Amino acid sequence: MQNIWQYRADLFPKAIYRGLIQPYALKALPVALVWFKLSAEMLTRDYGLSSQSSLASPTR
Repeated sequence: MQNIWQYRADLFPKAIYRGLIQPYALKALPVALVWFKLSAEMLTRDYGLSSQSSLASPTR
């Protein structure tokens, strides 16, 4: 069975992949994890104002 990473050459030439893509791939991982967490939170959390909120009843 061949290694799946051998097929990445379809997108980038080997020199560009080794010089630009590969060194920064691990640096993008933490940012991607934070993005996925925030996206999931925005999809599942209710951001509506509740009756207990101080923004719902202004004091004048």
